[in-house]
Formats: sequence, structure tokens, C-alpha cells
Amino acid sequence: MQRQARSSGMTLLELAVVVSIVAILVSVGLDRLLRYTELAERAAMEQSVSAMKSALGLRFAAMYLAGQQDSIKALPEENPMDWLAERPAGYVGELWNPSLSALQRPSWYFDRAARRLVYVPLRTRYLVRPGDEDPRISYRVIVEFSPGPGTRGALELRRLGMEASPPYIWFQDSSFEPPKP
Repeated sequence: MQRQARSSGMTLLELAVVVSIVAILVSVGLDRLLRYTELAERAAMEQSVSAMKSALGLRFAAMYLAGQQDSIKALPEENPMDWLAERPAGYVGELWNPSLSALQRPSWYFDRAARRLVYVPLRTRYLVRPGDEDPRISYRVIVEFSPGPGTRGALELRRLGMEASPPYIWFQDSSFEPPKP
């Protein structure tokens, strides 16, 4: 009787199956990791914008209480980064219409020509901007008044804040229509 030698290793087919499964798991895991990294970047950007909105409210209140109504009207011209006690990481300063290729990612800058605060994201896979391939997200300061009651010509604050201009969607439905005016 002949004895058959039994192999204790894997066959080529078994090895190919294992390698395929590992490759699929790595690609799914990497995709999730990149998604969560981009979600974290968006959250950090929104936290910085929220801090600037709070600082804008405090600046407005201080100017209003000091009777500096004319200075309040000039708030949209100011750099919101100047209102913060600590600037976010990646702030590069005030620039005049910089090209996208000259900017580091991620970074913040104040566009002196457009008088807007701009964020340049590192990851843009889930960022949707209407009809534009430029990934920069810009914010403008809004201070709007309306005539107050009475005949003295006093102005009443109608709106105070910061808004993205043009609008964008980051991590939502990919079909995007900008809001109608």
C-alpha cells in the first residue's frame, strides 16, 4: 500500500480567496477612514465659524453699548479672525485674491479684495458647490438694519451673522440646487 502524503499548507485557490477578502476589507476600511476624516474636517471648520459668529455678536454688543453705530455698519469689512482670542490652525493671514495652487490645505485666509473669510478644505470628496470646481468655501459677515419705529430715523438690527457665499453642501444629497433669492 502506498501512503499518500497530505499537505498541511494552503492551496493556491484558498490563498487567492483569503487575499481577496483581506483586500476588500482594507478598501472598505480605508473608505470609511477617509469619510470620517473629512467629517472631522467639516466639524472643525464649522466650529471655527461658530466661534466667529459668537465673537461677532459680542463685538456688536460692545459697539452698540458704546454708541458706535457707524462702526457697526463697517463690521462686514473687518476680518473675523481679528475678533478671536485664538485663531484656528491653518490661518495664513490676509491675502489679495490668491490662486488655489498657491494655498496649503487645509487653510483659512481673509480675502482682502472680496472682504470674505475663506476656508480651503483638504478633502473634498463629499463637498458639493453649485457649478463650480473651486473647493474654497467663503463666508461673508452680514449686518442688516431696517428703519426702526418712530420718526427719529433710528435703525433697528434686522440680521447679524455670517453665511457661506456661495452656498455649499458637505455630506448631504449630491443633487444640489442653490437657494432661490
